[in-house]
Amino acid sequence: MHGKGVFHRDINPDNIFLGLEGKIKLGDFGISRIFDSIKTHTTSIIGTPYYLSPDLLKFKPYSLEADIWAIGCILYELCFLKRAFDGKDTEEIAFKIINKEPNFNNF
Repeated sequence: MHGKGVFHRDINPDNIFLGLEGKIKLGDFGISRIFDSIKTHTTSIIGTPYYLSPDLLKFKPYSLEADIWAIGCILYELCFLKRAFDGKDTEEIAFKIINKEPNFNNF
């Protein structure tokens, strides 16, 4: 996907599917973007709050690495059976993503 210049921008568990033959597929490309260059950045805030990257939440330009951040948050969830960053509202989730590290003591 990234090799073809596609930036998903909303990778979360609801958009990951197990296909027939055990293939993992990514869906819901409704807010994705296509970039001319792997180094292209954007600044719009879009996506599921639990999986947003710190750069995005700091209103800094972000790029394809934001998708990799989201995958890391999903892997954390799979390992610890809880979200890497959780909160009562989007503001609290954003604060934790920017200022805290996930708790690895449960592993």
